Amino acid sequence: MRESELSKPIVQAHRRRTVRDSANKRRVEKAKELVQTGKYMVYEISERAGFQISTHFIQAFKSIAGRSPSEFVRPMAEGE
Repeated sequence: MRESELSKPIVQAHRRRTVRDSANKRRVEKAKELVQTGKYMVYEISERAGFQISTHFIQAFKSIAGRSPSEFVRPMAEGE
């Protein structure tokens, strides 16, 4: 087996991860806008941002934004 044939699955896995990460970043940016409006519950924001499972949304949000959706909105509410 050639070296390129051995590395192909690794490259494909990396590419899938990168695409998923990019999509999640876009979704979380949209979610940040929705969180800031104060009009929606977390599960509604999750759905509107394109996540099918709220738990995955919260994990992605926290990973990308550095805090949960509820923690993200809290300082804004206190500053009003």
